Amino acid sequence: MSVADAVLDLNPDSTLQFTLSSQEQSPTCALELRHPDASSAPIAFKVKTTQPRRYLVRPNQGLIEPGGAQTVQILLVEKEKNSLLQSYERLGQPTLDQSKDKFLVQSVAILDASKLASLKDYDELTSLWATVGSTPSTSTSAVANKKLHVKHVVAGSSKSGTSDGDRGNSSISREPIENLTQDQAKAELTNMRRKYDELVAFSVNLTAERDMLNNTLEQTKRDLNRELSKTAAQDNASGRGRAAGNSSAKPNAGVTFLLVFLFSIVSFFGGIKLQEKGLVKNIPVLGNLMTSGDEL
Repeated sequence: MSVADAVLDLNPDSTLQFTLSSQEQSPTCALELRHPDASSAPIAFKVKTTQPRRYLVRPNQGLIEPGGAQTVQILLVEKEKNSLLQSYERLGQPTLDQSKDKFLVQSVAILDASKLASLKDYDELTSLWATVGSTPSTSTSAVANKKLHVKHVVAGSSKSGTSDGDRGNSSISREPIENLTQDQAKAELTNMRRKYDELVAFSVNLTAERDMLNNTLEQTKRDLNRELSKTAAQDNASGRGRAAGNSSAKPNAGVTFLLVFLFSIVSFFGGIKLQEKGLVKNIPVLGNLMTSGDEL
């Protein structure tokens, strides 16, 4: 079976559009998946996104019988919707048009009829996607992939002055200035002034954050240099202490040896003088030692 037999019919087939409104919570987009009836084999599908924290997909996988269809609801998280609206208020629709969000619909035909009963279980279906690949097998066809782009647009609302003003002023800006009425020109001027103020405030915030980061970096450098200097001073002090201890020990040993040497010389010559004068025998013990040889 070829990959074409596993391709589902998608509606919409190329772009998923989410309409943003401050009055509506968590905008949704419906994606319909339909079996093409090209074969009698059921088709398993799985829906992935490049922004899993921004969107909730229900169901994100399933099994479609021949001739059947499945509607997948894709929900934009409220927090992400508010973030997109804030970007729109600051920079307009162009910032939303730069969205890189995408969805991928994968589908594979189930050729092994014995697996159909087990694939109705969510965990078994999850295990299937861990085993299928780009080449067909005896139980499944090759995986077919279909990419969908995402588009965010802001809905008009009488209670949403920001959205209405931006939409209205966007159409005004396409007309020559001389064709604008007084009210339109005033609204255009007000809108431009508001956007200018927002850009100035944004620039001020960026400058403040930059200065704060620079101050933090400088303080960190000073702390690091202080710690390095303290460590170096401690190492130098320890080295000087060891050197002083070694140098003081050596002179003490030298002085002791010199004193013993001098005492020995003095004693030697003193003994000779005493012996010449005949006084050695008057010294206890030493006299006996010095005169014992003569008596024998």
